[in-house]
Amino acid sequence: MATYLQTVEELGPGKAEILSDISYTNSTRIAFIISCEYDPSATSGLHLDVFYGPGVREYSTEPLISKDLTFSAGKRVMEVIFVECPKHGILLPVITNLDGSYPIKNIRIWWEYA
Repeated sequence: MATYLQTVEELGPGKAEILSDISYTNSTRIAFIISCEYDPSATSGLHLDVFYGPGVREYSTEPLISKDLTFSAGKRVMEVIFVECPKHGILLPVITNLDGSYPIKNIRIWWEYA
């Protein structure tokens, strides 16, 4: 069952937000479930980077995964992103609005062991 992580009501044009970190054990695959609403005039969507830390809140400089989410102007979309990771540690997700003119609204994020 998915665990609720965070809601971002609005992510401004070209802005990024560091989300709450996730401490996990005994898993090498984590699923992120993300939903959001795109402006009808938007031309780009949401991007997800997930960084890894061994447990001391120091994170890698290269993300474990870097992915553009499904984009559909004027629509609410939901996507599941799977992240392969070391067996124990902390994951730090960062979302970025790739559109330079329009915000992305009602971003909701959950995670679960996959």
